[in-house]
Amino acid sequence: MNKFGFALAIGGSWFIGKTSLCATEPIGEVYSSVDSAWSIGGIFWVLSALLPAVIVALMWAISRAKNKKIATNPNSAVGQERQSEYLLGMLLNHIPSAIWIKDADDDYRYILANDFYLTSTGVKGGFRFEGKTDFEIHPHDLAQKYRSDDVKVIESGTKQEFFEEYEDTDGVRHSIHSIKLPLPDYRQGRRLLLGMGINISEVVEKRNRLQEVNQLLQAIQDNLPCPFFVKDADNDFRYLMGNRTYTDFLSVSPEALIGMVDSELYPDPENVRACHESDLSAMETGYSDANEKVVIDGQAHILRCIKSRLVREDGRRLLVGICVDITAETELQEQLHNAMDELKIHAEQEHLLNSCLESALLNEKEDSAIQIVLAMVGERLKADHAYCFHYDYQENTVLPCKEWTPADRRGEFDSMPQFAIDPKDELFKLLCERQMLSLPDVTSPQAREIRDRWIELLPTKNVCSLFAIGIWRNGELWGHIGLSYCNPKSELSQQENDLLQSCAHIVEVILERQKNRDELERSEYEKLLLMDSIRIPIMLFNPDLQLIRCNNAALEIAGIPEEQVYRQPCWTTFCGNACRHQGCPVHLVGQDHKMHLVELPIKGRDYQLSAYPIEVDGKLINIMTTMVDVTELNATQRKLTIALKEAQNASKAKSYFLATMSHELRTPLNAVIGFSELLENGQLPKQEHDDYLRSINLAGNSLLSLINDVLDLSKLEAEQMMLVPQSTDLTKILNEIQAIFQYKIRQKQLKMLLQIDKDFPLLKLDSLRLRQILLNLIGNAVKFTEHGQIDISAEFRSIAPDRGNLKIVIRDTGIGIAKEKQAKIFEPFAQGDTPRDSHAYQGTGLGLAISHRLANRMGGRILLESDAGKGSCFTLELDSVEISVLPVIAEHKEELTNLPKPRTRVLLVDDVPMNLKVLQAMLRKLDIDSVCANSGSNALEILNSDHDFQMVLTDLWMPNMSGSELAQKIHEIPENANLPIAVITADSQMPEEKSAIFQGVLLKPVTLEALQNLLAFVAKKSTV
Repeated sequence: MNKFGFALAIGGSWFIGKTSLCATEPIGEVYSSVDSAWSIGGIFWVLSALLPAVIVALMWAISRAKNKKIATNPNSAVGQERQSEYLLGMLLNHIPSAIWIKDADDDYRYILANDFYLTSTGVKGGFRFEGKTDFEIHPHDLAQKYRSDDVKVIESGTKQEFFEEYEDTDGVRHSIHSIKLPLPDYRQGRRLLLGMGINISEVVEKRNRLQEVNQLLQAIQDNLPCPFFVKDADNDFRYLMGNRTYTDFLSVSPEALIGMVDSELYPDPENVRACHESDLSAMETGYSDANEKVVIDGQAHILRCIKSRLVREDGRRLLVGICVDITAETELQEQLHNAMDELKIHAEQEHLLNSCLESALLNEKEDSAIQIVLAMVGERLKADHAYCFHYDYQENTVLPCKEWTPADRRGEFDSMPQFAIDPKDELFKLLCERQMLSLPDVTSPQAREIRDRWIELLPTKNVCSLFAIGIWRNGELWGHIGLSYCNPKSELSQQENDLLQSCAHIVEVILERQKNRDELERSEYEKLLLMDSIRIPIMLFNPDLQLIRCNNAALEIAGIPEEQVYRQPCWTTFCGNACRHQGCPVHLVGQDHKMHLVELPIKGRDYQLSAYPIEVDGKLINIMTTMVDVTELNATQRKLTIALKEAQNASKAKSYFLATMSHELRTPLNAVIGFSELLENGQLPKQEHDDYLRSINLAGNSLLSLINDVLDLSKLEAEQMMLVPQSTDLTKILNEIQAIFQYKIRQKQLKMLLQIDKDFPLLKLDSLRLRQILLNLIGNAVKFTEHGQIDISAEFRSIAPDRGNLKIVIRDTGIGIAKEKQAKIFEPFAQGDTPRDSHAYQGTGLGLAISHRLANRMGGRILLESDAGKGSCFTLELDSVEISVLPVIAEHKEELTNLPKPRTRVLLVDDVPMNLKVLQAMLRKLDIDSVCANSGSNALEILNSDHDFQMVLTDLWMPNMSGSELAQKIHEIPENANLPIAVITADSQMPEEKSAIFQGVLLKPVTLEALQNLLAFVAKKSTV
């Protein structure tokens, strides 16, 4: 065999082996399953099979041509050789497969490698493989594998295939299918290794993706929760596949299912026929959806089978089906139909009960509501008599409550007698056990124990059937509802029993509603009464911050009708704002559900608002707000702040007051002490003696007047001055004051003009305090006026039928008051200027201060208009003075004729001997006998032995026993129970609880006239 034939034989044998390999190897399966891979791979395999023969043939042809050319034309042989090498190189480099040749006898060095091989191995362009081993080109591990494969091929002397993977310099992995075979060197017996490789990376990637898709499809089929199958429609509908759910349902394995038909799976021929008809229908129309009943292991199943026709490209027809077991749904559907029938009955019954319940509940009367229930159940159950009994356990009586009869019958409850509750009664015991009485035939022996008594009591005679059910209230049998029939009645159906029970429950609801309504009305009334009785404003808001309730105190603040309060926002009603205040506590509670306390100005007053959340089970139900008026408290705090700031000024005023009082007290005391010493030291002429006594009396009265003014001022500043309004004739008071100053006016040659209407009304005022103010103001006008006149005018302007404003103006032409001094003129011990402060005017500076405070205390004011040297104008204004309709009671003093008769004896009690001496002397002057006691206990000893006293005159404050304690002990003695007791005290005002003990009060210092009036008053009071 020549060299060409040898190479062709090698190439053919390699191709035949390759094609046989393709039929058996897995990669061949991949090629056959992927069309695109088969076309490319087939070309590659053909090229790889023919390439060795082509290469050898080319080499042989080139070599032979070369020899011929060299022999015939040496010059042209070189050109031919070069041309052959060029063509061979072009062929090798353009074949889409890697080709290389190694010298097995020269350490497997590369002899030849085409460009595709260089590219597939990732070697950069320009690199030469010739003369290099794999260890010089590839990584050591990869070179070691290539060497091992090469040695295996050379030693075996046969062609071998290898699958190799590697990663190029760009990090991309490649899959290579390599074929290696030994080539003997036909010239020198050298061994050559021919290699060819094809890059199958794309094929491998498609195979892997196909495997993943197949695995996914298989997983979907195996895990599909409903049976799925495929049949061969052209092969008697034999099964090609079925998922695990279907095979488990048929109790066969997936492998056994393939190739079977329905007759082999379903024992019932009817099942097989139905399935076959469904298959034919699906193949004919392309789709079918029908229910099929199959029996598996004796258990019937209803399957909903959805089948579809599938035609492949080769014309092969397949039937794809999926089934859903609807056995339970079908049973439920049947049950649903049955339930719908029952539901229809229940719906009608429920509608009837709802109508009955609605009518009964809308009827507020309990008896009428029960009557509606009886009418409904009687008509529905076609009874001859429906009735209700009530058990009155307090009276131990069964009371007929309500009854119903058809229109053609008349009730007989009115003629039915009451009867006692019998705990041994079978019906009562049955109802107490919460059981229903059911007697379809009252003549039966079982009904005899119950029927006799109740049939006799029932108004409807000839009862054949009897039914009853108990009514319960608060865990106690309240009564029962009964039905009776004159004609035989079968047992009540379940629906009829339910209806009767429902009617009993409706009656229970009616009774419970009545009870709850009574309790709710009582509770609501108590809550409203309690809420409205609280004087603190209270408001209740819902979770949406809307006002739903407020008490009377809050409505007073709102000042508008109650219905309007709930219509408009609370910030408008109470706060008077156009929008909600930023610090509104109600808004804050709505946000964080916590208590909030803020202070806000509302309608000119300060309120402390407290908002509290009301929660039930952690859910905000209401918000309660309270309002506390803190206006006075804040004002007090501000006053305290001002008072603290004025503490130093008060200290200075105190020092000034003490200094002034010391001066004012020393002046009259100096006269008293001086004149009393002169009277004590020697005989004086009678006229001089009388002048000294008169001076002492004047000084004492001056001192008393000063003390009284100071006491009045202190009372006013302490707000303890008590006003006693009474019917007052202002015209009379002004005339009396004018008469008082008439002598002084004539002495100064002044004029006093009084202007007052003749029909001036009587006013309800404290006449004593009003007189005191006018005496001060008119007295000052007379005192500080040397020339001219004094004008006095009074005006009363009505503001209502029973009240008006009083205005009294005193204008003089005196020395006047400077503008800068007018602010101090109403301060204690202050006078307008040096002239008014001079001793020539004999003033203490307390008159205007007292008058100013008295005017304020009476709800008015004193205004001043004055210029120095031009006179002054004082105006007394009293607001809202009440008009008196009572006549003026003329003041009078008790006449001496009202004094006790001669031989009247008075017991004097005082711990100061000088006071006893003075009082005894005054009583002697009045021809009244007296006995002195120096203590309360001494007075009691005297009264125990001497009962001939017509009056007791005692000091209030004494050691060991006060005057009030003495009076109580005296009145405890039966003989002295009605003995009049008067008290002498230096207190300007007596406490009410003490003044009520005494029949008279005498203030120190005691004068003969005051003592005389007291004795006359007590004597007159004791005789009434």
